[in-house]
Amino acid sequence: MIYNYKCNKCDCRYERVNTIEERHNSGRCPECKSSETVKVMSTPSFKTCGGGHGKGWDGKGEFKL
Repeated sequence: MIYNYKCNKCDCRYERVNTIEERHNSGRCPECKSSETVKVMSTPSFKTCGGGHGKGWDGKGEFKL
């Protein structure tokens, strides 16, 4: 999975591919090589395709079956 991290020393933000078990292992900052890094929240980005998503939703705030 791709996780986002931020360096507390230089404010650099970077991404790193880690397993779920390693998600808190942010490694060193790629800019200043500091180990003072933290995991930050990011917006998930995915697209749903096909039918069945939001079934019954008419797009006007009404749910109809």
